[in-house]
Amino acid sequence: MSQPAFEIVNSILDIWKIAIQAIMFLVLWAAAFREKKSKRDGIAAVLFILANIGIGFLPCAAWVRYGVSAFVIMGYAGICYKKQIGKAVFVMLAFYNLHCLSFLIANSIYMKITGVMMKSLDAMQESYMQQVYQCLSVGMAVSALFYMVLYVAMAVIFHSLIKGEAVMAWQDIILLSILNFVGSMIANVVNGLLIVRINTDAFVLFDEKPDLLWKIPMIAVLIFAGEAALIYFWQRYRILLAERQKHFVEEQQVKAMRERLEEAENFYGSIRKVRHEMKKHMANIFNPKSGNTVMFAFDHGYFMGSTAGLERLDLLLPQLAPYVDCFMGTRGAIRTCVAPETAKSIALRVTSGSSMLQDDLSHEVVAVDIEDAIRMNADCMAVQTFIGADGQLSSIDNLSKVINAGMRYSIPTLGVCAVGKDMERTDRFFKLATRIIAEMGVQIVKTYDCENFEEVAAACPVPIVVAGGKKLAEQDALKLAYNVMSKGAHGVDMGRNIFQSEHPIAMAQAVCKIVHEGYTDKEAWDFFQEESHK
Repeated sequence: MSQPAFEIVNSILDIWKIAIQAIMFLVLWAAAFREKKSKRDGIAAVLFILANIGIGFLPCAAWVRYGVSAFVIMGYAGICYKKQIGKAVFVMLAFYNLHCLSFLIANSIYMKITGVMMKSLDAMQESYMQQVYQCLSVGMAVSALFYMVLYVAMAVIFHSLIKGEAVMAWQDIILLSILNFVGSMIANVVNGLLIVRINTDAFVLFDEKPDLLWKIPMIAVLIFAGEAALIYFWQRYRILLAERQKHFVEEQQVKAMRERLEEAENFYGSIRKVRHEMKKHMANIFNPKSGNTVMFAFDHGYFMGSTAGLERLDLLLPQLAPYVDCFMGTRGAIRTCVAPETAKSIALRVTSGSSMLQDDLSHEVVAVDIEDAIRMNADCMAVQTFIGADGQLSSIDNLSKVINAGMRYSIPTLGVCAVGKDMERTDRFFKLATRIIAEMGVQIVKTYDCENFEEVAAACPVPIVVAGGKKLAEQDALKLAYNVMSKGAHGVDMGRNIFQSEHPIAMAQAVCKIVHEGYTDKEAWDFFQEESHK
């Protein structure tokens, strides 16, 4: 083989190695950033490979290509992965380490093959140099093959080990990169000592120390094994740390649940201080064991008309009755659809006057008098109160009249905090509205969830029941119920999130598990899924 042919083979093998390096870098990158991929990443990966191959054709040292690639990678990570620069640094260090380890092993194989082949050559032959070039070409080809196989194998192992942590702290990167530095430094030292010129002579490392032909690959293998083990144990540590954090959160939740149960006992005990008749009604609404309540609201028709899911109340209510504590509805719906033998407490809607045909829903009147509430055995009377709306004054007047009548006959009043189309739903608003309603003299306040709900509950001197509001996905509705109960609510009033669910019975049971048995939202969701598939 002639020298020009040897140089062509050498150039082809160099380009081949560059392509393998670029592809393996992308494999490591995909492993580290596997949780976030886009079409943009695919285009960037193709351009990265082509750019590296293009630079390989230029007459420049390898460190120039590495430097340019590192600069481009850090720029791309800074633009697209701003909070994960550290992870990009780790990927580059791991890539360079695998390159160095593969080089150490492949170079030893190259030196062994060329050494054996060169010994069989006759230096006196005219074709000696051609044979030397041929030996070197064969050695480089075999070395490139082993380099590729080793690099691919190590990159695949890393890909399976790296679980794609969302964010890597800098201390984690330093810890995981220690052996990366060691492998890179050993490779550079060995490369520098392969052939050392001493005056007119030369020191050839593997000629002087032939045992290093197997010791150096063994060191490379051990470094790789150490790095892989370090990554594995680090990720196991992160998993254990996450589980520990989870257990800590669960312990805090249990502690909060116990505190809520104590509050419930104190609350229920305070009911004994009121008159016997009032106490009886409150005991009907709130479960004596938990001190909480699950209300089922089906009074939507009083201003919305026919509502999806409530077309056949006469069929729905008997099925839900075993799993709720209180029915909240209008006198028309209760009289026609709630059987007399249904032993459930009644929250009777007593105000009315608005409809969805109006822009302003805040103007209502007291539509049910106290005598009819008594005839219907109502356990509380629900009054819509529009704090901050145009009809605030008239709604507070309605509330005052119902409270006064209720106190004469020992029937509790439920003040409903209304939220209109243009009314804010902030913690500031709900803290204001619930406190005003409570100060008027109601025994129960119904409101909505909001940010910092625990402050709203703490500032309200009477029990708060939280409305479910618009229809949510079942899992989200259960999360809402759990959140408000863990922040001080004494119950929930679910309507659409039960009767518009595909499995209303299972949904009502799951809500009960949270309110009365202290289930977390996850436990209640698992219960709902199990019940809904029966």
